[in-house]
Order: sequence, then C-alpha cells, then structure tokens
Amino acid sequence: MESLRKNSKTIIVLILFLCGFYFYKTYFASDAILEQNVEVEQLGNRVLNLNNKLESVELDQSLFSYSLYNDLVDFSKPIPNIQVYRKDPFRKIGQD
Repeated sequence: MESLRKNSKTIIVLILFLCGFYFYKTYFASDAILEQNVEVEQLGNRVLNLNNKLESVELDQSLFSYSLYNDLVDFSKPIPNIQVYRKDPFRKIGQD
C-alpha cells in the first residue's frame, strides 16, 4: 500500500498515457493507414507506367552497322583472382 502511494504520480501518468494512446489509435491511426495506402497505390501506378514505357522502347539495329561503333576498342583489364575475404572474420587483424 505504501509503495502505491509513493508511485501514485507515476501510475496516473502511465494510465493517462495509455488512454491517450488508445484514443489516438482509435480515431486517428486509421486515416494515416488509408493515406499511406493511397501513396503506395500511386507509387505502384508510376512503376507500372514506367515499365510500360520501357517495354515500348525499340532499339534501332542500324546503330551497330556504323563504322564509329565498329571502331570502338575495349580497354578493360581482367580482374585477377585473389582472396578477397578472411578465412576467420572474427580473428584479430594481423593474425591471419
């Protein structure tokens, strides 16, 4: 009983917080969910529109017959096969 009197302010604040949270979730949270669903639907429509535009793009095959394209040179270098990971990643650095 004594501990209840000691912590009465804390208990009252906790009860008020829980009541406020309940009312917020009951009256305001459903609107936020609906707004979020609308945003997701709009984003989905934009993605579908972009996909349709990309599918409608046609590549002109005559591009590959130009001499400028055929004269292009590949300057890339092969990537050597080296160990890029540690055998024991949890071991201290320098003890490998």
